[in-house]
Amino acid sequence: MGLWEATITNSLVSKTLKTRSCITPQSYQEAMARIPPGCTITNKVQTATSISGDLSCNLQHGGTTTGHIDVEMPDATTMTSRVQLSVTAQGQTTPMTLMTESHFIAANCGDLAPGQSKMVQ
Repeated sequence: MGLWEATITNSLVSKTLKTRSCITPQSYQEAMARIPPGCTITNKVQTATSISGDLSCNLQHGGTTTGHIDVEMPDATTMTSRVQLSVTAQGQTTPMTLMTESHFIAANCGDLAPGQSKMVQ
C-alpha cells in the first residue's frame, strides 16, 4: 500500500498515459470488486498472484464489448495487466488491447489523498 505509478498503453492510440495513485487497503479492494455498469465477468480465476476472466458488456448506446482480462502481481511492488477487447458499435467491430504496468514508488503518498490519482508526465 502507498504511492503507485502506472503506465497505460491503448492499442488504438499512440499516446501512453502515466498516473500516480495513493492505494489503500480499502481503495485496492474497491478496485478489485469494481465492474462497469452493464458488464459481467465469467470464467474468473484468482490465485495469490493473478486474476483472469472473460468480460462481456452491453453498452448504453446499443453496442457490445467482449474480451479477456489478465492481471499479474508477481511480487509486492509490481503489477501488470492486459485487457484484450472487441468493441462492436453500429455494426462495426474494433479490436483493442489495454496494457498497464504498475510499480510501487513509496509508502508515503505525498500530496495525494488516500484513494486519489493524478496524471503525471
